Amino acid sequence: MNKTIYKCNKKNVEVVEDFNLSIAEINKSEVFVVNIMTENRDEVFKDLHQLGINKSICDRMLSPSESIRFRQIEGILYGEIAYFSSNDFTSGYSSIIVKDNILIIIHKGNEDILSELLETLPSLSEKIKGNLIPEFVLYWLILEILTEYGKLIMNAREEIESIAFNLDNEIDKHSLAEISQSKLELASLEMVLDKLYFTLSFPPSKNILNSDSPYTDTFNYLLKNVGMLRSYIDQTQDRLDSLNDHYQLIMHDKANKRLNFLTITQAIFIPLTLVVGIYGMNFTYMPELNFKYGYFITLGAMVFIALLFLGYFKKNGWFD
Repeated sequence: MNKTIYKCNKKNVEVVEDFNLSIAEINKSEVFVVNIMTENRDEVFKDLHQLGINKSICDRMLSPSESIRFRQIEGILYGEIAYFSSNDFTSGYSSIIVKDNILIIIHKGNEDILSELLETLPSLSEKIKGNLIPEFVLYWLILEILTEYGKLIMNAREEIESIAFNLDNEIDKHSLAEISQSKLELASLEMVLDKLYFTLSFPPSKNILNSDSPYTDTFNYLLKNVGMLRSYIDQTQDRLDSLNDHYQLIMHDKANKRLNFLTITQAIFIPLTLVVGIYGMNFTYMPELNFKYGYFITLGAMVFIALLFLGYFKKNGWFD
């Protein structure tokens, strides 16, 4: 387990070595972000207990897929954000817990979602008046994550277009496995977006928003962005499908050319094989065997036949 605690205010962000619940209660004008990376969530329960997180939340964390709708539990906001790892292209869940002015993020070691968000932490502290506003924290996190996903999709689209542009000339550098892998990665990202869409809908984050909440429009904005990214993924997957079809067409054409070459070769050697077969017979009386120039004439005839066939194939476009 790797735990890092950040203290942020309107001016900067700094790492805190020693931290407990009393420090956070004393410094109400600052935001404390506890970033925990672990492969085993059981490891964090002791730390969460020290920060005043109740057991019911810890129990829920063991089944993250059941908590992708955020809810207030005894005054503490808890939920899971579906996350796509750009490192190994897998999906998972990140636990988000908000208690007063403490934000806790728990995720796998290869999914450091906070690394891209640190520069926005000072602006996060501007939105508090003693305690973090849960609606804003959730909005802030998902907006930053969606921004990162947008970059991933655009990068994937650019790579696909680059492959498509050079595919005819660099077909040997690519394979169907490469295209299939890209489709699997996009499908995994699309699944994550579907889960985020569920988190934000029916209506947006109904468990944490009041009917008169000023954040209703911001969550609707996130919902529209998720829908837009899903549309981009669909377009990218369609582009991959067309690229896959084009790849198979090129490979089919190459196979036909190879088959055509073998057919030409076979067509040329069939009459030559016939000549060799005739003069390979072991008959006693074969007049050509005693002819002084028979060998050279036979070779010349075989060359003439080969050239004749080559000329015929060329004239009829077999080499095009």
